[in-house]
Amino acid sequence: MTDAVAPNSQRHLRLLMLLSGSTTPLSSDEIFNSVSGYRHDPGKSPASTDALEKRLARDRETLTELGFPVTTVVDPDAPGDRSRWRFALDRAAVTASSEPVPLTISAEQLLLLDAAARVWDAAGIAADARRAYLKLLGSSEADSAASELPQITHVRRTGGAFAALRDAIALRHDVRFDYAKPGTAAPDTRSVAPLQLVQVEGHWLCNCFDYARDDERNFLLRRIVGDVTLTGARKTTYEPSTNLAAKLRALGEQQAATVTVAESSRAQQALSRRALDTVTHADGVELRIPSWDHELLADELAAFAADIRAISPESLRERVRSRLARVVATHHGGGDRGEI
Repeated sequence: MTDAVAPNSQRHLRLLMLLSGSTTPLSSDEIFNSVSGYRHDPGKSPASTDALEKRLARDRETLTELGFPVTTVVDPDAPGDRSRWRFALDRAAVTASSEPVPLTISAEQLLLLDAAARVWDAAGIAADARRAYLKLLGSSEADSAASELPQITHVRRTGGAFAALRDAIALRHDVRFDYAKPGTAAPDTRSVAPLQLVQVEGHWLCNCFDYARDDERNFLLRRIVGDVTLTGARKTTYEPSTNLAAKLRALGEQQAATVTVAESSRAQQALSRRALDTVTHADGVELRIPSWDHELLADELAAFAADIRAISPESLRERVRSRLARVVATHHGGGDRGEI
């Protein structure tokens, strides 16, 4: 990092990484001596202690607003002595506030992200980037935990459909692609005007104007089969009118699924945070999970195998059952065993 670009943002990031990597609360002196931008501020006269304390207080407020609360640990023997206060990242609050946030990005922003991803992957900084990622997750205390963390992903790993749709949106071109809708025998060819790419709960969708249906439609990128073909300049003046993330959240609550998970299981840990309702009984923990696409939810539930039991709707039970039956048939040569 260079101090010529966004010095405040760089100082905030350095402070966050320092607090994330520390196993004990840090004093203000330790922070001032370790983070460039406090005492080590190139081209500026040294700041007074009072000025440094005020700068640190503002930075703590900024990190808190960004979702990384910094707690103050007061010395019980001298609670009024600010010089003996220590500071730590509130890891519990960070974890509790780490729900997935729907993301909408313009085509121009996606082009910039693609360029940034190329820099991120550059051999010269790849190792440092990975270490920074792990520290931001608060995992630097245990190297063994690294293998359990989600891997860094970015726009270059979303497949050819993403790049083609991104470019079509930026150029205002129409496209054609084959779309494999669940439950259909063969993909259906769609001719659309791609309007925006939206990420909801980790899934990329393309919000489009569908010419055949003369209406707005949304397509999961993972269900686009083969190449996306540019078909010329956009023929419609239609602009996106749907707040897709909000619409899908509302739909997810309307068609919520009920499942039972084994108590203290990986399934409970993964699903309980987004459950609308939770009831503990003798057979396990019953959760009501919002779902705007039961095919996606069935894929997720089947991965938990015996730790989960789909209760309703019946269509979801059948989807999970069929996925587990395929796994059994593939690995053991058998059919559907037991009730799901």
